Amino acid sequence: MMRHKYIYTHILFLLFCFTSYSYAQNELTVIKEINVQADKIYSDHIGNFYVLHQETLTKYDSLGTKSYTYSNLQYGNISHVDVSNPLKILIFFKDFNSILYLDKTLSPQGGIIDLNHLTSLSSLVCSSYQNGIWLYEPLNSEMIRYNQNFKISSRSGNIQMQLGEVVQPTEMQEVSNRIYITTTKGFFVFDRYGAFIKTYPFSDAKCLHVINENLFFLKGKNLHSYNTKTLEHTILDISEFDAEFITFDGSYLYLYTKKKINIILINNY
Repeated sequence: MMRHKYIYTHILFLLFCFTSYSYAQNELTVIKEINVQADKIYSDHIGNFYVLHQETLTKYDSLGTKSYTYSNLQYGNISHVDVSNPLKILIFFKDFNSILYLDKTLSPQGGIIDLNHLTSLSSLVCSSYQNGIWLYEPLNSEMIRYNQNFKISSRSGNIQMQLGEVVQPTEMQEVSNRIYITTTKGFFVFDRYGAFIKTYPFSDAKCLHVINENLFFLKGKNLHSYNTKTLEHTILDISEFDAEFITFDGSYLYLYTKKKINIILINNY
């Protein structure tokens, strides 16, 4: 078992007001390395992580034991996976503007759902409450929510008009009735109806995970956490790993770099 010790670096940062920092020392424990190619990795809230590579999605437990695999050459590469409901996993085939639901064994639940009868183009899709979905239409810069019967229940209108600036969303997710959109300018938060709430201006950040009141994300080569209530901003130096992307479930950090996933136990984080 390898152990890597890092110092959490805390500095004053202006984000609407001065955030709060403190100095602490913590330990990262690499418990396993998995040699695998990945385009993206995801984690759910019950201790599983998922590796996406082209048209194949593979499920592992928290210690890196492979359990299930889904693959479908017919619809090309999978563009996005939403594992917020690990019993009903959403996968998005952007090139075909279609989605498919998988169960906990990565077996299809029903057939492919063609979104072309809803919209001619979707760049982002994510799961929503009560089996709904959010679609992002880049032509109109609009988020549209469909209920479980694929009827429109909410729409944001042009979000660039709401924000007063041009943005190009790269990730979208719903957590606790809030929709978080990732752009190069930061994270934008909307309510369950698509109305803009606030901005967290962490530029060039990615791999956002929202756990309770905390935002965890990768920025540069460091893991950041930001508490939206206390405004405490913590930076964990993981530059030694040169991470391309990460996923985080609150206990384990799954870090992908150079065709390898490091499973890391974060003590007292």
